[in-house]
Amino acid sequence: MLVINQSQFAKIMEKGEKALANAYVYVLSNELNLEDVSGDNNFTTLFPPQDQINAVVTGDASKKDFLKEYKASLKTYQNEFLLYTIARSFNEKKYMPIFVCTDEEFELGYMQVFAKHMKKKFGMKTIKVKQYLKAVKIVSKEIKGKKVKKSKRGKAMVKGLRDFVKDTCQINIKGLEKLEAADQKFAIDRIALLINQSEDVMEDVKKEAIVKSIDAFSKGKKGKKLVKKHASELDLSKKRDRWSKKDMIRLVLAIYNDIHDVEA
Repeated sequence: MLVINQSQFAKIMEKGEKALANAYVYVLSNELNLEDVSGDNNFTTLFPPQDQINAVVTGDASKKDFLKEYKASLKTYQNEFLLYTIARSFNEKKYMPIFVCTDEEFELGYMQVFAKHMKKKFGMKTIKVKQYLKAVKIVSKEIKGKKVKKSKRGKAMVKGLRDFVKDTCQINIKGLEKLEAADQKFAIDRIALLINQSEDVMEDVKKEAIVKSIDAFSKGKKGKKLVKKHASELDLSKKRDRWSKKDMIRLVLAIYNDIHDVEA
């Protein structure tokens, strides 16, 4: 992954669209907005609020306390889930995650804390912009050497840069083990997200996917307890094979609301 400031990101953009052929940009900034880039500006809880930043700048808060508070914020349930989804998506799709903020925000040090946390939590490796740009140059040169048709150069860049990610930035074994554990912990969150975002849940969300999520969540001691508790409260059969799809959807949402302390 790349954890960089706006100036470093500008160097990447100088190479044109090909430099972001297999990249996804996460903006962790109060001030930066990259509308024309494939990425996401909505991970607002993954960077400090403006008032906290202002407090450090004016001297009303120490940088040490600021970073300590930010580090703690990354361990909240909501942010743990967001970081897990980022790591999981990266592991599956092998794209280059680029986390960027303004030059001034970068100097505050929270991006460095973020990078260390991702490495410790999921074994995600940070590389330098120079290394990434070298890879972009090599892949681009290889495509020209093979005389790939102009219409196919985009896909060729994606493939070449994906191979680079596989060779240099793969999640390590310990990270994969933690990712697997997180699959179990967040199984209900993932399926509940699909259910809540679906316009026609009975049509869009497969029964098998719901079953798989409930089974995965039940493997943990806490998960097993919550499934049993809410299945009883919903008056579901003790035999899971008798649960209908509607029963399981109700169960998933009940557990989700319990986890997040949401009133039904």
